[in-house]
Amino acid sequence: MSLRNSLKIFIIAVFLITAGCQKTDFQSPTVAPSAMRDVPALRLNYRYEADVPAPPETAKNASAEERNAAVQTDFDQNRTQELLDKT
Repeated sequence: MSLRNSLKIFIIAVFLITAGCQKTDFQSPTVAPSAMRDVPALRLNYRYEADVPAPPETAKNASAEERNAAVQTDFDQNRTQELLDKT
């Protein structure tokens, strides 16, 4: 008799667990963004303000043209087979 009661309790427990784990029809599906980049900045209440001004255009061009003298000397003396590329 004890085995029969245990089996009934087990079947009822399995039924209740499976019934509790299913989705309900009353819940509306929620669409959540998969990453923060998908959320508009207005919804985050975020506004970007630079804390320093942008560098002038002349400084950008001048620094890009110059090469470090120590690096150029090393390439000229020790790496004659290699070229120093601008990146």
